[in-house]
Amino acid sequence: MSAYSWQPNPMLPRALRNRIVIATLPGLLLGLAFIWRSSWISNGQRRFTLFDDAMISMSYARTMADGFGLVWFPGAPRVEGITNPLWTFLMADVHRVGLEGSNASLVMMIIGLACIFGSAVLSASITARLSPHNNFAPIITAIAVSCCYPLIFWTLRGMEVGFLSLIGLALVLTTIDLAQNPSRKGLLTASLFIMIGLSTRIDFAVLVVVCLVWLFISSARRNHVVLPLALTALGSLGVATIARFIYYGELLPNTYTLKMTGASLMERLHRGIITDLKLLPIVVLAAVALAIIWSHLDSAQKRIAQLLAAIGISTLLYSTYVGGDAWEAIPNRYVVPLVLASIMVSSVALKTIIDGLEGATRTQVTIAAALVALSGSALFFSGVSFEGTGALSEYETSRWLKWGLLASCALVLVFILRNRIRFSRLRVIGLTTCGLSLILLGSSFVGGRIWQEGEPFTAIDQRQTEAGLWLGELTQPPATIAVSWAGAPIYYSNRAGIDILGKNDKKIAGIPAKGFFYPGHNKWDYTYSIVKQKPDVISDFVSDIRTSIRKAAPAELRYLQSNYTAYCLPTINAPTKIYIRKDSRLVNRRALPDLTCGKNTTK
Repeated sequence: MSAYSWQPNPMLPRALRNRIVIATLPGLLLGLAFIWRSSWISNGQRRFTLFDDAMISMSYARTMADGFGLVWFPGAPRVEGITNPLWTFLMADVHRVGLEGSNASLVMMIIGLACIFGSAVLSASITARLSPHNNFAPIITAIAVSCCYPLIFWTLRGMEVGFLSLIGLALVLTTIDLAQNPSRKGLLTASLFIMIGLSTRIDFAVLVVVCLVWLFISSARRNHVVLPLALTALGSLGVATIARFIYYGELLPNTYTLKMTGASLMERLHRGIITDLKLLPIVVLAAVALAIIWSHLDSAQKRIAQLLAAIGISTLLYSTYVGGDAWEAIPNRYVVPLVLASIMVSSVALKTIIDGLEGATRTQVTIAAALVALSGSALFFSGVSFEGTGALSEYETSRWLKWGLLASCALVLVFILRNRIRFSRLRVIGLTTCGLSLILLGSSFVGGRIWQEGEPFTAIDQRQTEAGLWLGELTQPPATIAVSWAGAPIYYSNRAGIDILGKNDKKIAGIPAKGFFYPGHNKWDYTYSIVKQKPDVISDFVSDIRTSIRKAAPAELRYLQSNYTAYCLPTINAPTKIYIRKDSRLVNRRALPDLTCGKNTTK
């Protein structure tokens, strides 16, 4: 396919840049509110903590900062139980300056908020290239991205999602400029973003491949642009792989072995298709938006639209291929680029609709109604929760989904069957904007719950944090704690751990999966983890929210009953059941009578 000519694309006017920055303020305020709502008072202190996977990275970071290597805890075997090395290095730097625990978690949240701000500004800049001379769409994009709930949740709970979004959007913007005006500075900048992204997560390669293929098609000097960037990507992956093999003795992270082996491709695809089906309204919304703006774009702008579409589709396919995520109550970590790409094209589509309205015709109003309906459906679809299952019945039993679809259908009927009722231009604009806001500003029904009870997932993180603090008081080194939640309990107790689910254990990661496919959560061997390794304490052995998929065999239960005594820690939201080995000398026995289950188990 031949390359095409690009039109000059000057920097955004200062006035527009200032408006874009101001437009991010609602999202920044929402982010600050989220951080505050995720905190709680414990023993008279306000505490902050992160998502459990992020706390695993924090454990690696603290161990590294203390000089014990990039491992789970001091003295732990060399297992790469993280998937975000560069992000973990940043966490290590936070620990090196003397911050730890709650303070370190808060700093990572603030860094995440800065990443959200940068992502919103870069998204607005990409939108401006998609629709030059349009001061409305970039501002809408900035508002929507800064308020995008999946981006807010995954980033402010300590995951690398916001950082990768920032680097990914910077790479996309640089890629667009390289196709327009190849330069050595542009190549160096793109190479830097590629190295940073791949050093943070290996699957950043999905975005890199999309950008390189697009550049090969779009750039008039493809050989001078694509080849150096491809070599940079391959070199970055090669260096990381060699370093991993030297340090850990493996070519791929342990998490890859845990999630991608022991289950068939069909099992992964089955769950991935079903869990990602809830993103269908977002995909259709983006497709409708592209159809609306396509005839208004020149060839250069169409190429940018194709790049955004390719990014959205590729991330969705990747999410489906790996079987989705373990946490599917909102759009998962992998598909955030899809949501951001949808925001950009939908913002331009909204402006196109407004500009095309001389009067509100039946067709225009019907299109507006369809966008409202799609946005409403996306709101409720994306809020369908999959607690470990990949069952299609989750859609059937979701009452919120039923009400959402009913409301959306009723809204479409009201518009289509309106007969001679005239709708003013303002009414169409208002309804369309409100409809798009459901997906652009909310992205999930769950987002509204933070104002009522705090984000549901943070309740688990709070409880595990307090469990870790309790375990640190109840035990002394070198006590070992077996955990299914491998983040906060080990970090806050500062004790050695045994990872029941294998993220930090090569043996568990390599065994066949049990039951239905559930990424990272359906491999365990209690005989190996409990009977052979004899931990001093077992935390959340069979009492967590997914008891049904990890029931111990009768012989294992008999061993547990014979050698361990159950106690309940008075943690926030719900007591945490632990099992203490009867002959352990590393446990403070004087505190145990007050922790008998059924006595003082609420806080």
